[in-house]
Amino acid sequence: MKITFQGSLDEFRAVFGTLEGFVEVSTEEIDGEIPPPAPPLTLVTPAKENKEEKAEGEIKQISPDVRAAAWDKFKQFCFAWLHNFDIPDTEQPDRLELIRDLGSGKHTVAILVMAYEMGSLQRLVEKALVESGVIDPADYEGDEAYLDFLEKVTGHMIQISHMGFPDLVGTYDYSSTWKRKKQ
Repeated sequence: MKITFQGSLDEFRAVFGTLEGFVEVSTEEIDGEIPPPAPPLTLVTPAKENKEEKAEGEIKQISPDVRAAAWDKFKQFCFAWLHNFDIPDTEQPDRLELIRDLGSGKHTVAILVMAYEMGSLQRLVEKALVESGVIDPADYEGDEAYLDFLEKVTGHMIQISHMGFPDLVGTYDYSSTWKRKKQ
């Protein structure tokens, strides 16, 4: 492609800059001047900060303010999730939208950190629901029924999280270890 430009060398440089390697600049006269060779094009990249590497398996620390806000958001999420949960022929919340909001909000990382701190999503959900007064372990016929309910709720969250908050899957304990660890 050949472009003919009319104007001064300064105007040419203002419009096209120095495009060494991308544009062949002719040494023909431009307004009576022969342009000097263009300096080579250099890319400037910002220097990377030297951040301390976290040890493998170390959990990121979150500030108390961020933790409190994320905890409130997660409790609201759990409360909304349980609305008419496992009750057929009733109006259900849009759980996909709930999980998308949780996975794309500003508290996403803090929620993941709290789940890892608790050891599993199951225990985080349990703490949120019990602390909010949504469920009471005494309402269930034994520990097994209570733990089965928590597993059913969190399993449902994980099924849907693939479409809206895929990182949450990593917090789910697929073994029965979480059942043996009391809060």
